[in-house]
Amino acid sequence: MNMIFGGEAMVPSAATMAPQRILIVDDEPLFRRAYRSLLSSNGRIIEESGTGRDAILRLDQRDIDVVVLDLMLPDIGGVEIMEWMVRNQIATSVIVFSADESIDSAIHALRRGAFEFIRKNCDPDDLIQAVERALHRRRMEAEHAFMTTQLEQSERLHRFLVEQSPDLIYTVDNRGHFVFINPRVETLLGFKPEELIDQHYSVIVHEDDMERAHYAFNERRIEQLVSRTAIAGLDLVLSNDDRGELNTLLLHAPDGRLRLRHLLPVFRTHYDLLLIDTQGARSVLLEMAVLASDLALSPVTPEILAARELRRGTLQLIEDIAPYRHLGIEPPPLHLLINRVHPVSSNARLIQQALRQVFQEQPGVRVLDTDVPAIEAYPRAATRGLPVHRVEYRQPAGRTAPAALETMRALAGELFPAWQERFALVTGRGDAGGAGHGQRT
Repeated sequence: MNMIFGGEAMVPSAATMAPQRILIVDDEPLFRRAYRSLLSSNGRIIEESGTGRDAILRLDQRDIDVVVLDLMLPDIGGVEIMEWMVRNQIATSVIVFSADESIDSAIHALRRGAFEFIRKNCDPDDLIQAVERALHRRRMEAEHAFMTTQLEQSERLHRFLVEQSPDLIYTVDNRGHFVFINPRVETLLGFKPEELIDQHYSVIVHEDDMERAHYAFNERRIEQLVSRTAIAGLDLVLSNDDRGELNTLLLHAPDGRLRLRHLLPVFRTHYDLLLIDTQGARSVLLEMAVLASDLALSPVTPEILAARELRRGTLQLIEDIAPYRHLGIEPPPLHLLINRVHPVSSNARLIQQALRQVFQEQPGVRVLDTDVPAIEAYPRAATRGLPVHRVEYRQPAGRTAPAALETMRALAGELFPAWQERFALVTGRGDAGGAGHGQRT
């Protein structure tokens, strides 16, 4: 099972350097003036609306980066405005600034795509910081869109050059069978490209060169890729992409986002579980990992902002790769792990409950029953480079949160119920009776 856990500089387009537009929507003129005063800054254009109809008109006529929206308006409510924005694909970030203090209002706003929910009795700095975060996110999205366009153009150019290259260019799978070969093969060797697809590379190799060809192909052997650890049965494949070049290479590869999926058969006969750790940011690498996985696990902190980021990021990614179903590839089910839960904070528990309500109706998404408490054992284990169940296998006296071993055992059992009996045997202790150094854990 697989689970996820030198050139020219690209300068952002003029669109990313345009003045920032903020729309304040509130039926109270005094509030609008106060918000304008708080948010005014060089390079910003601030507009005001006292009604929902006027707000919709402005959003429809021009690009607005951020709208500060009151839910209670005299004609059209804030919720209806957000629903209109979703239907019309208005990408403006919405910060709901409401006098309603109920958690239900926050949940409703989040479900309809609000960037953040802030109560009107908050510290004014909270509004300022929320707007800054929203504007920063807008800039990052604009720059990402620009860079994606540039990469796609580069990919098209690369494919053109590959197709027209005077050299033979090909890709083989883990068995040594061709999955791509450029048209130059017909001129050089007399084979049409389609004749060689799924054929072993040896059909075009002269017998005198066969030994060298085998050596080159065998660089994909597991023993060349995998690093052993002190724990039996636990191996690592370390990233060697310290210069961040893999994203571009994948965009130029014939099988692109499916590259890892094509390589997995090499590992299936050696391992019961492959855990793929990725960066959280949206990238080709993340898409490649998700397409290769049977299960996706995404940590989310008990914060409304974190849930919003998850909805805009990971959930959007799952939706974007759905067309791969036409190739027989189903997007993996997504399991959400609520992380860093304060064991005695009623507010954190309230937000945790809200998160479960937000995602319980989302198809293909499940919030795990197990959560990870915010206890010192986890950073301590990371510092020591040890599994957390080996650092804390017993609950400290006087603490309400369970021992890290208990949490990890519950989490592993929930994700892989077929292995629960094996997980129950793990003690974390290095002494007799437990899984110690050099033994399976």
